[in-house]
Amino acid sequence: MSKLFFAVVIYNKKICDSITCVELENIIKTEKVIIADNSEKENDAEKVCSEKKWVYISMNGNKGLSAAYNAVIDYIKKNEEYSEDDAIILLDDDTKVTNEYIFKLKEMLKMHNDINIFMPIIKDKNNIIISPSEYTKLKINKIRNYEEAVNLRRERFLAINTCLAIRMKIFNSYAYDTKLFLDQVDNQFFYDMRRKGEKFLCINSVIKQDFFSTNNKDYSKEIIRKKIEKKDYKNFVSDKSILEKTMYYFRILFWKVRGCIKYKKIKYFIDLK
Repeated sequence: MSKLFFAVVIYNKKICDSITCVELENIIKTEKVIIADNSEKENDAEKVCSEKKWVYISMNGNKGLSAAYNAVIDYIKKNEEYSEDDAIILLDDDTKVTNEYIFKLKEMLKMHNDINIFMPIIKDKNNIIISPSEYTKLKINKIRNYEEAVNLRRERFLAINTCLAIRMKIFNSYAYDTKLFLDQVDNQFFYDMRRKGEKFLCINSVIKQDFFSTNNKDYSKEIIRKKIEKKDYKNFVSDKSILEKTMYYFRILFWKVRGCIKYKKIKYFIDLK
């Protein structure tokens, strides 16, 4: 039976306020929970992790998702007894991970020795499937049901990070690109895995998650967030096709126009530089 390592990246949040950590406390029995703390504010995470016998890794500030994932992987390699068939499960701090998914994941890990990357169906609060999805150079297409997920062509398969389960053997020759701070980390991972010829298995289990609200009315926070997204997107397309690089400029233009309309401020065009 493959062992599971749960990697939770938290940001400016107490352990008790993390939906993920609360859910894990209810369902985890023998598996290892590893917290990578990207917080910029003081919290109780280290103390609570010690009480729960969870591993705590301080990132000493917000170093981004890629650095946090790499830190967890390095910790496992240096401090844990593991096999190449064991799996690490990536989790945000607001993921409603379920017993059903963990049970089915264990079964699939046992049944499919030739597959190294697994994921559930992720739905938003409106019951729309966010992951997996179909990646094309022009856009990302949503899928409507599990059957479509199963039939996605490998060369177009894409899934988000949360609840992604990856066998440790993948990290014998792979590390996350720290030029990607927050966005496109999942896109780059699947781009690299598709090129390596890896297989992907979508598990018929649904995880519900609330995502960053596009209705956020805090102008300054959105500008900061969009600048991070813009930088990550530019880094992502830097070694991609001419079409993908061209689409970057069209999408940034679209973001600027949409922001001007949303906030009724022409200066959004200038601020998102």
